[in-house]
Amino acid sequence: MCGIVGIITRNALSYRAAKNRFFSEALAADTFRGHHSTGVVKIDQDGSYEWRKAIMPGWEFIEDKKYTKFLSLEKDTSAMFGHNRWATMGAHDDVSCAHPFDHENVVGVHNGSIQNWDDILPDEYGKKYTVDSDAIFAFISEHGIDELLKLGLDGGFVFVWWDKKEEKIKIIRNTKRPLASFYDTGTIGFASELDMLKWVANRGSNSLYVPPKAFAEVKSSVLVTIDPQTLDVQAESKKIAPPKYNSYYNWRDDYWNDYSYKSTANYPKYGHHAAKDFNVDPSKKITFSVKEEDYVQDYGHFGTVRTVASNGYDVSIPSVSPTEFESMLNKKFTMVPDHWRTEFEEYTDNNDRTQKAEVLVQIIYRPAVERQIKEGKFQSIEKETVDTTANKSLGNISSIVRYVGPRGVVEDAKDFLRRFEHGCNCCGKKINPHNREEFGFYPEDIQLEDGGVQEQDYLLCTDCLNYFHEDDKVIKQLEA
Repeated sequence: MCGIVGIITRNALSYRAAKNRFFSEALAADTFRGHHSTGVVKIDQDGSYEWRKAIMPGWEFIEDKKYTKFLSLEKDTSAMFGHNRWATMGAHDDVSCAHPFDHENVVGVHNGSIQNWDDILPDEYGKKYTVDSDAIFAFISEHGIDELLKLGLDGGFVFVWWDKKEEKIKIIRNTKRPLASFYDTGTIGFASELDMLKWVANRGSNSLYVPPKAFAEVKSSVLVTIDPQTLDVQAESKKIAPPKYNSYYNWRDDYWNDYSYKSTANYPKYGHHAAKDFNVDPSKKITFSVKEEDYVQDYGHFGTVRTVASNGYDVSIPSVSPTEFESMLNKKFTMVPDHWRTEFEEYTDNNDRTQKAEVLVQIIYRPAVERQIKEGKFQSIEKETVDTTANKSLGNISSIVRYVGPRGVVEDAKDFLRRFEHGCNCCGKKINPHNREEFGFYPEDIQLEDGGVQEQDYLLCTDCLNYFHEDDKVIKQLEA
């Protein structure tokens, strides 16, 4: 979730103090939609533009001396728009991932995230850019907004940009992200939150004094073009192609080769893979239930619903308010997930050691749930109990996509299962690899003549593993 604010005016210089105050206070108030970074674009009457962005929340950004200088009243500024970022793609502490993004013909900001950008855009964009918004504005700069909307964007968006050729501000959104506006006495203002926009516009003695009837929601699938010189507004309906569901965060194909499986010290925080990499049909519908204990408070007013689908995979529904959760409670839903993500979670193995497993999470965004509730396609499950074994215990093999082998090293299923071909390395007993209660790994470090260490790991049944551990205890007691 990110936020966008902006103001366009052709009023006299005496009005500019109120305009600047509105814009700065809107940036500060909009921080609750994103605090990782803040950025602004300023367009002057002569068509020139400047931008500034920094890794700081909005309330801190507006107090910065560089911003104060940027907002100088000496220049005849006609328009400004800004962005408060909540990082979803790209590092949250890298200013190159912050908005705005400046390209040859456009400079713009984006609220939302496009999950399939790396697949629908030409290959050169995936190689050059790491953030969806940056790549998208590069594409708009080269090919235009009409071509972008034909590609089948999977995700929510509000795009606001300055068209350098036409010298006009352009805005378009889809149904998954909001944008409100007002038009009054030679001034246009806009922001992601309608109530916030009303409050900031009419706050204090130096406010803009915008009447209630001037506020409205910006319609979806409409390209709004604004001439800052005349404040002429053109609205053109656009056809947005249905999303091409890739349904996952697509990092570079060699992502898994970027770190070594030999050391858990190199674990990335998150891994991202295509559903096809796990032999899963991304278009297949899943069924899941929502119970009281499935709601986890995240930040502010919102939380995440975490439950388990009928196929054994975890399900996550982000940005759900308590009221929305009440409407979902004790219901069974059947739908296609918006995308897939793999997350590393911890569990304790039979040797009381902390291990990490990679769990495939099916993400379903709130609008998909809202749509199903509205259409009445859910079922009541008031008397049904939900099996959360896969969610509570990562020892359940159905929830593990890449298996945890010796020393906590994550392995592919093929490599992991190959270890079980000859049974227990001590007694030869056959072991069921899908039942973690039947086995464990016994590590041994062998000292070599050259001073090195050779790691030797044994797959043991529970009986042999217990025997070896008891033997270790006796040795330690004798050594003591």
